[in-house]
Amino acid sequence: MRKIVGIGLVVFIFTTVGVSLVKGMTEKPVEPFEIIIDNSSKEGFTTKGQWMSDQGQGGQNYGTDSLWAYVNPKGTDIAWWRPNLPKDGYYEVFIWYCGDPNNDHATNAPFIVVSDGKTDTFAINLKKNYGKWNSLGIFRFRKGDKGYVSTNSGGNGNAIADAVKFVFVGTRKPKETK
Repeated sequence: MRKIVGIGLVVFIFTTVGVSLVKGMTEKPVEPFEIIIDNSSKEGFTTKGQWMSDQGQGGQNYGTDSLWAYVNPKGTDIAWWRPNLPKDGYYEVFIWYCGDPNNDHATNAPFIVVSDGKTDTFAINLKKNYGKWNSLGIFRFRKGDKGYVSTNSGGNGNAIADAVKFVFVGTRKPKETK
């Protein structure tokens, strides 16, 4: 038998075994929302340098195509996904990239997340886990368009720019964030 009793902002659950304290009951449930920016988006996606469309040949694109750039040690071909976020808070950031039919994608493609004054860089293997959302982690962003995700051609193979998803997870810091 379970009996739930709420006292102020703390909830106790009484069971036949004992009493347990439920944490996290002080914040109202979050209405999740997401913002997806594809390489074909009219707002929020920009590039610099030489990016070409794969015209859907990569397979498993988000949308109709992906953009790609030849490897360049200086990383001068850059793509940015810059959302206009409606509120301050924590967002989980996901990337989507297409398949590798020519076996020439980078195994250490740089993806950079700039959020709330912080920069985190990831080396992503574009030969694996393509055709699906891949989480980079949870980051604190400010309302507006100051935060962004970028990639460039500085890896050890061709760069891919397809889609990025920002999923609002709340205004309080989750247990594990970047």
